[in-house]
Amino acid sequence: MAKRIIRLACITEGPEEILLDNSQRVTKIGRGDESDVVIKSPYVSDHHCKINQPRYRRPSIVDLGSRNGTFVDGKKIKPGGEVSFDHGSYLSIGPLFYIAWFEKNGRGK
Repeated sequence: MAKRIIRLACITEGPEEILLDNSQRVTKIGRGDESDVVIKSPYVSDHHCKINQPRYRRPSIVDLGSRNGTFVDGKKIKPGGEVSFDHGSYLSIGPLFYIAWFEKNGRGK
């Protein structure tokens, strides 16, 4: 199976880029040190969201009851809700905005 990488490029202040590969099926994002991706912002919850990368489906993002919300293409995800996203989708984690780019074996979608 081809290795898929999701590159989240930040378009606001924050970590410039988050790289996720499909060897890790679930990636937890938050302010807490136990998160897989730690974002040190007072507007990001300790356990903010997680990104699921199922083997044969599109990736999805789940809001973990965050205080300032998780959004896909401008639509808020309800706490505990899960929304699939595509190459070129805009993801918002609290006040930080990212564009999702999918790559396979180091190449663009």
